[in-house]
Amino acid sequence: MAPQRLSLVVFRKNVSDEENEAIVERANRSGEIFLSHTKLDGRYCIRLAIGNARTTEADVRRAWEVLNR
Repeated sequence: MAPQRLSLVVFRKNVSDEENEAIVERANRSGEIFLSHTKLDGRYCIRLAIGNARTTEADVRRAWEVLNR
């Protein structure tokens, strides 16, 4: 949805804004990851920031698994 800068990735599933919002809410409620959101071109987008220097590839893979549930 937007160019990648530093450790922030902005994306959305190709579904309604409400369904993308529900993804964020479920992921955050799980306590496993924390997502934020924004709007680009009037569309709800998911923001995943990977900013901790100790973040590992396994952490990123876990975030992907949580998002795919």
